[in-house]
Amino acid sequence: MSNTIYPSILDATPDKMMSLLDLFKKTNINGLHIDMMDGHYVPDMGLNDRLLSWLHANTNFFLDVHLMVTQPEALLDTVIKAGASSVTVHSDAHGDLFYIAQQLDEAGVQFGVALSPSRGVSSIMPILPHLDRVLVMTTAPGHRASHFLLGMAEKVEELNNIRQEHDLQFEIEIDGGITDQTLRKLKEASAHVDEYVSGGYIVKAENPEQNILSLLGV
Repeated sequence: MSNTIYPSILDATPDKMMSLLDLFKKTNINGLHIDMMDGHYVPDMGLNDRLLSWLHANTNFFLDVHLMVTQPEALLDTVIKAGASSVTVHSDAHGDLFYIAQQLDEAGVQFGVALSPSRGVSSIMPILPHLDRVLVMTTAPGHRASHFLLGMAEKVEELNNIRQEHDLQFEIEIDGGITDQTLRKLKEASAHVDEYVSGGYIVKAENPEQNILSLLGV
């Protein structure tokens, strides 16, 4: 069984976007990861709501939106209307996670919570039964040159144990520095990961297809 890979298209240049989308279809990629940043929670700025709307209108990809923003509630209407399939917010962002869960559930949109490397699983225990996915960051959010943190595999296993013990249904997703080598290290650490987000390793590659196939086959 191949791995579930969601390419992050944040670094995809406009001139390469269409060819990448065609390649994703060819290699049976069924989801895209779309980062939205406010310039406060992370240094970079980019809401990408127009791109999200275009992707929703013109493709059939599962649109996995990651809000790296301080006030996620302020963007809920925007991303829902733009066609997000899933919305993930950070556990330490401002706002009420239960309110966000209710709003997304009413809109038929999946809900996820992201854990930065410094945040423990205990910080999201009350909301876990309401989640469709937990995103474990394996680099510091907003710092693209950060090193991959293999130690986050322990967090993945803690989440998996809780999921099994309490019969919960959330997916465990990994984002940050994912290449064929780091994915292999996670597998060797027996990390029970359901979805892998990979950005620059795919969209900046000289041969994106080769790198996608290497991720799918690890």
